[in-house]
Amino acid sequence: MEKQIVKIYSETGKVPEYKTSGASGFDLFSTFTNNSCQILTIDDIEEIDAFDVTGNRKDAAEFITEIIPSLEENAALLIMNPQSYIISIKLAIEDKLEEINKNIEKNGGTTYGVLSDYMSDNDIEAVNIILPFSHNIIPTGCYVQIPEGYEIQVRPRSGIGAKTNMIAHFGTIDSDYRGNIGIIINNPSPNSYIIFPNERLAQGVFAKVEQCEFKKVKSIEELTKTDRGNGGFGSTGK
Repeated sequence: MEKQIVKIYSETGKVPEYKTSGASGFDLFSTFTNNSCQILTIDDIEEIDAFDVTGNRKDAAEFITEIIPSLEENAALLIMNPQSYIISIKLAIEDKLEEINKNIEKNGGTTYGVLSDYMSDNDIEAVNIILPFSHNIIPTGCYVQIPEGYEIQVRPRSGIGAKTNMIAHFGTIDSDYRGNIGIIINNPSPNSYIIFPNERLAQGVFAKVEQCEFKKVKSIEELTKTDRGNGGFGSTGK
């Protein structure tokens, strides 16, 4: 069977490909963005770590909207108590630090007490924060040239679905698209999540597509009849 060629360019240089008996694909990594996703700098993270959430609601609201100005513009994102909102971000910072330290321990390295120290040591000036109840588009810095008659399907990683409440949406990259591949991330939960640059978020799978010609008919009666008919939404049983 003749193999198709997919040309791939990555701004990050990271495009690990994989092949199974049934599919060919490659991992998609996040790149830093401040357009459709909020950011936290090292200074922001240090301030959040030090903030005492036992104070009054007004102080908490002023603090969090100073760190993330968009929250003041979008009142819907502040439905939660501001103290609870800050706590959710604090927990996200702690979770990311725990994840990093586990990887460091596996390699016999020295772990970190705070996330900002790790970022400083690794020249990471800022990270993306996936806020509660938010919709985000994370660019990957990856561009492809797909043969006509094929597509790249953007599929979520099972690890994200199993370990977080984030939803990485299925997407289609058409053969004539030459732009930056983006990953749509929704967070329908009250939790926050830290996304580092070059973090693996999704995968691209190469797939063949069929072309068809649509024929408009004048009446539903021109469609062939079946036993099932218009039964749907569970009508075929459990």
